[in-house]
Amino acid sequence: MQSTNFDHPVFTETFTLSDGNKIPFVGMGTWRMTDSDVLTSAIDAALEAGYRHFDCAELYENEEIIGKALAQGMAKYGVKREELWLTSKVPHYSMEYDAAKECIDNSVRQLTQSEDGYLDLVLIHWPTSIIVEAGLENRLTIWKALQEKQAVGKVKSIGVSNFTAKHIQEFLDKGITPTLNQIEIHPLYQEMETIKLCQAHNIALTAYAPLAISDEKLLKNPIILGLSEKYGRKSGQIVLRWATQRGFIVIPKSSQKDHLIENLRIGGFALTPEEVEAVNGLNCGYKTDWDPKDEL
Repeated sequence: MQSTNFDHPVFTETFTLSDGNKIPFVGMGTWRMTDSDVLTSAIDAALEAGYRHFDCAELYENEEIIGKALAQGMAKYGVKREELWLTSKVPHYSMEYDAAKECIDNSVRQLTQSEDGYLDLVLIHWPTSIIVEAGLENRLTIWKALQEKQAVGKVKSIGVSNFTAKHIQEFLDKGITPTLNQIEIHPLYQEMETIKLCQAHNIALTAYAPLAISDEKLLKNPIILGLSEKYGRKSGQIVLRWATQRGFIVIPKSSQKDHLIENLRIGGFALTPEEVEAVNGLNCGYKTDWDPKDEL
């Protein structure tokens, strides 16, 4: 019989990036959360539950709501800014130098509710643009903007998102090694060429959609259900623990308090190496989001 979500330890481990900064392994995703009341309540519940890592983006059109909710919650629960990890992303409609810098400034102002704030991590959201035809030169230009914001203290770490092995290799060939690449990863979708290349060059990996958007193909898979029964954990907790044991940072999304707690309370147990391999074997190329493989 499974114990309640509140009985399990909060997973507080961090991953040390190549630049020395430490990012919490488990964060709260905020994509497609635009209802102000729902999102504000979710941020409050997340802070109360122990979340200190929030994954955001200008593209999500909710950073102002998040910033205000964080400010309220930090005051309520006595959380200091230096305890938080805030990530944002330069969208694929800001693939120009000045636009990228303006985007970062806007995200800093909205998420921290201060002109003098900073972000812990800023990523290039997509390798190309929906506005203009963008290729490597555009990516290099945006990277320069990120570097300049990092140099003046507006950003602590810089990286990329949705970069395939091809895009990563192009950066490596230019002498650029991002600290992190955020891509879709879950047991049903493990793009091994990109994963292996990033790991070989000490590029951290953040897994978005780590629960395959709660798809039953994953959460009701017999292997996952068997491990759930063995460890007395929910299927989602098994999947998230698998990911963290693989070294992947995870940013599951939920607006429900119980699910937020469940996603963070994955401490106190670990899968065996054989069990990790069994879950690895579920890889079948099942992607839930837009595939960047065909991007320039």
